[in-house]
Amino acid sequence: MAVRFGIAVPQSTAGADGFVADGERFVRAAESAGLDSLWVQEQLLGSDPSVEPVVHLSHVAALTSRIRLGTAAIIAPVRNPVVLAKQLASVDRLSGGRLTVGLALGDMPALYTASGVPHGERVARLERFVSVAKDVWTSGEVTYDDGALRLDRAPMAPVPVQRPHPPVWFGAHSAPALDRALRLGSGWIGAGGATVEDFARLAARVAAARAARTAPSGFTVSKKMYLHVGSDRQAARDALLDWFRVHWGGESGVSLGQRVGLAGTPQDVARDLATVARAGAELIICNPVRDELEQLELLTQSVIPMALEILGDDA
Repeated sequence: MAVRFGIAVPQSTAGADGFVADGERFVRAAESAGLDSLWVQEQLLGSDPSVEPVVHLSHVAALTSRIRLGTAAIIAPVRNPVVLAKQLASVDRLSGGRLTVGLALGDMPALYTASGVPHGERVARLERFVSVAKDVWTSGEVTYDDGALRLDRAPMAPVPVQRPHPPVWFGAHSAPALDRALRLGSGWIGAGGATVEDFARLAARVAAARAARTAPSGFTVSKKMYLHVGSDRQAARDALLDWFRVHWGGESGVSLGQRVGLAGTPQDVARDLATVARAGAELIICNPVRDELEQLELLTQSVIPMALEILGDDA
């Protein structure tokens, strides 16, 4: 079973001393280890420190030369579509054509209120961005008119390196959102806050679409996984759940972590990652929740090789 592994760039420590230097070591080590991709998230509001994702990827692009770069995911409906299209085209150009554009609606109504965007318009605005971006990325100009946004053969240069445009993936944890990904994109990112069981049910819809030849060619199924690896199973689990308590809100965060997080010894987490791959993930985005440099070493030198060996035994 072929599966690739990416990893989330550390972001939750953005307010800490040493964040920049540690992050630079992390992304260079991830590229040297041969991982598929580096991923950033978006959290414009909230107490969890987080660097703005497009700015962050520009920095990461300058530190690397081969590894792919992705957003998991940008909340596109709250942004100006022309500005965002320009920013992402610039990242693709600056990185030499390594960008995967992950988009999502988000689940924070306060973000829409703060952005002056009606929550009920979020789907239409997401689809507007995709239409505008693909148009301008493909042809170097955009024509669009939905009564609010009007563009008449407006030029934009340079276009992205990747042709016809960078891959557009969608973060999704519901059937309608996955159907939107199949209709408008070339990939799906299963949410980190979704269980493997829920992911597997949606992955089965992709398999059905492929069988019916209604899925786009090369459509990629991926899953983000929050995790913590340690020599002691219970200590690793406690560390994971402590992080969920802080970053996802008290005991409700702990409950979520119990359902969606992976924690344990390298052998435990390797078996769990193999299960995620069997559920349909072709790319697994590992998101260590703390001690990221140490976790990167454990993942690349121990956990991932074991997971691949387990999957190889399935073949």
